[in-house]
Order: sequence, then structure tokens, then C-alpha cells
Amino acid sequence: MKNLIDKKNAVTVSIVFVVILAAMLFMIPIQRQNEFRAKWGKLAELAQTDERAKFITENEDLYSERILQFFYETPDQLDFVYNYAFHKNDNLTMSFTDEELNSKTVPALYMDDYRWCYQPMGNAYIRQNGCATLSLTMAYLYLTGDGDVNPHSVVLAAEAIGAVGPIGGIDGEKVDELCLELGLRSKTYSFCSGREKTSHADVVLLKEIIDSGDVLMAIMIGDTFGDHAIIITGYDGNDFTINDPASREKTAKKWSFEELEADMFYVYDISKK
Repeated sequence: MKNLIDKKNAVTVSIVFVVILAAMLFMIPIQRQNEFRAKWGKLAELAQTDERAKFITENEDLYSERILQFFYETPDQLDFVYNYAFHKNDNLTMSFTDEELNSKTVPALYMDDYRWCYQPMGNAYIRQNGCATLSLTMAYLYLTGDGDVNPHSVVLAAEAIGAVGPIGGIDGEKVDELCLELGLRSKTYSFCSGREKTSHADVVLLKEIIDSGDVLMAIMIGDTFGDHAIIITGYDGNDFTINDPASREKTAKKWSFEELEADMFYVYDISKK
């Protein structure tokens, strides 16, 4: 009888052990999933269905803390963050095309170009707040035909004179000084006091700058462009063409003087020294 009880107890213990072991084995993947979700947050959720997010979580060593933080602040920029692994060092071997160096009009450059978009400026990237940086690079290329200045070197020059703000972007009031650092000259026309538009640009002024062969950069603040820098490249009657470093669609469009002037806070007449 005692042997029978002992056998029953042994079987019970074994069953309990198996149940506990099974429960532990069942809990391990759940625990891992919870740890994965806790670590990756929104990326963990996206990784269930999006191969880009999955790649990021499986290749953490390819991504800086800064670019991952950028994703959590702007989760709609997953593609930009994903491609960081493949293009983060493109600036080291970048060059301008012959077309960009020898353009008869101001060449169009864009903030999302892999040659420079991942370069930091302030607490941001050129991809986010590099509109003035790209505009000044366009001006330099057009006026000099030299490729020795690029968006990254413009940022370095701006940082050296304290012209880059904490969230990135170039201080509009330091553009003249920055141009001197780049070997250019700039004359500023202001139509504002702080963020309040107080006067209006003159269409004759814009056309005179363009006709002189200088480069016309404008700081735009408003519903159409946001807080932004563009190059106004030419005109036909009352219609103007622009290079918008953030938008190929806006670059392709013709703009009336009235459309542009409504958001125009600063105009810079940029020339070669």
C-alpha cells in the first residue's frame, strides 16, 4: 500500500513538474515579446507587418541612438530611418554632377538627397531643417562653378559662427555673415519685425536681382511654405520659378508674384565676392 502511495506521489510530483516546466516554457516567449515591445515600442508593433521596421530591430548596431530617437519623434519617417543603415556615410564620397556644377541656371538640390540628408545640424538633420543650407549651396554652385562647398561644409561654417539654432536651421539674421565665410556676399532686405510681416517686397526688386546674375534667396513664413528658405530662379512676366529644397513639386510649378510675396519675410541678394 505504501509503495502504491509512493508511486502515486511520484507521478503527481512528475505531473506537477511537467506542468510547471511547460508553463515556464510557455512564459519565456511571452516575456521575450514583452521585453521586445518595451524596448522597441512603435517599431516593435510595426515589425509585425513591415519589413523595414523588422530590419531595424534585428540590426540595431547599424543605427545610431539619434536616428532611432528621430523615428519615435516622427514615426511617419520610417523609410528615412530605415535607409540610414545604407546611406549614412554617403557624404564621405559625395560629389556634384557635371550638370549641377555647370548649370546655366541655379541648380536644384534637395534636402532628402542621400549625399547629405543624414548629416546633423543642431539637434536635427539636414533632411529636416536644411532648407537654407541647401539654398546657400545652390547659390555657391551657380556663382562659382566649384564643388568645394557642399551642404555639410555649409553647416560646419554656420556652426562655427553660431548661426545654427538648437533645433537646426540657419538664423536668417546671420546669412550675410555666413555668406562671407563661404566666400560670397549677401545683402539682406527685411519685410518683417520678428515673425510679423510689416512691409512688402517689390516685384521690381526681385527682377533686378535675378537680371543682375546674382542669386535671390527668400525666407518664407506662412501656410504655403511653412518656415522655409527657397531660391527664386527666374521669371516670365509676373510668373516666377523657384528651387524649393523640400519639394520637387513646388520647384516644378510657376508662381505668381502675389503668391510668393504673401509669405516673403526676407530676401537676400547673394553674389560672388
